[in-house]
Amino acid sequence: MLSYSSGLRVSEVVSLKVWQIDSRRMQLTIQQAKGKKDRVVPLSSVLLVMLREYYTAYKPGKKGYLFEGDHKNEPYSARSFQKVLQQAKERAGVIKPGSTHAEAQLCHSLIG
Repeated sequence: MLSYSSGLRVSEVVSLKVWQIDSRRMQLTIQQAKGKKDRVVPLSSVLLVMLREYYTAYKPGKKGYLFEGDHKNEPYSARSFQKVLQQAKERAGVIKPGSTHAEAQLCHSLIG
């Protein structure tokens, strides 16, 4: 949902830190995006609700990564992210190939 809703790349999703989410301004600050430039993207109210639910359930550190890897203070791996999305796509019966962002859009349309 995060990738689909905000148009984030895999590397941007897995490197997102909790402090980069600004619920007051309804935006995400993406640091060192493509071209090593920072950018700001809108945060949908539906995504904010989901992020709050995730935060409550998993309790990531306020200064750490939103999605932690196997070790504390390390990001979730981009490859694991891609595998999870691929498995969701297979469970949904989707056989069409595509990029990770396109797959996220497709999976979101199937569940949402």
